[in-house]
Amino acid sequence: MKQSKSFYKNLMAVLLTLAFGILALVFGVLFIGCGNGAPKTGSGKPEERYIAFTKADAFNLRQVITADSSSSRTIMWQSEPENKDAFVEYRVVGKADVSSGAKDTKEVRKNTNDAAMKSSVSTQKERLNDKFTDNGKTTYVHTVTLQNLQPGTEYEYRLGHENRRSQWFRLDTANTHNTYKALIFPDSQSAKYKVWEEVAMPAWQRNRDARFFITMGDLVDNGEHAYQWNEWFTRIGPMITRIPAAPVMGNHENGLESAYASGLSPLFPVAGGSAGTL
Repeated sequence: MKQSKSFYKNLMAVLLTLAFGILALVFGVLFIGCGNGAPKTGSGKPEERYIAFTKADAFNLRQVITADSSSSRTIMWQSEPENKDAFVEYRVVGKADVSSGAKDTKEVRKNTNDAAMKSSVSTQKERLNDKFTDNGKTTYVHTVTLQNLQPGTEYEYRLGHENRRSQWFRLDTANTHNTYKALIFPDSQSAKYKVWEEVAMPAWQRNRDARFFITMGDLVDNGEHAYQWNEWFTRIGPMITRIPAAPVMGNHENGLESAYASGLSPLFPVAGGSAGTL
């Protein structure tokens, strides 16, 4: 009987030891898992988590055509805070390489995850940061021109400022052939820009191979109203963030009483001027 009691005591001790061991193992795994949740950078430090851009950080995002769409592209957007030294990161679709769009582009390392990509990119200054006041409301217009892109290549880009990032957007460079397709739109000025959306977006959906689009002046009805410009950009957001615009200035943007007579250029570079409006 004594041997039986001793046996059960030893068995209970073994079981308790195993139970505590299992609990210690589970807590250890959980603790280590939480501690290593962020991917490691090349320096061995945990990746700093990005904060998502808010609408105040970036709105009216647009691609703007350049002299050579096969090797360069201008990216513009507006923000409520100044966000000085904002930048654009870009990469070839399907590759992990990231470059920073600015004058002093530095060589980056080839990596296989977003943490490593982040660690290989330095924050660089944008090409332009213009203060723009319209109808009593001040915003900041950011301009970054990506250079030395590869012709006929699909890229993706995102906006950045300090430790904040936007989502990724797509960008296609033109090929080096002499043929291309473009969408051409007449006046889009309106009291309600839903009509502009209903015309432009279906046209683009039917012609997704278009390389850029042209607007033939009078983009908005009143060039002094920020609301109208915000509506104009918002209604075609999926298109203008994907392919570049080549707008022509109209008299509604360049009226004698309009702030855009001298201020439209930093907001949205266009062809035409006081001597050549439509």
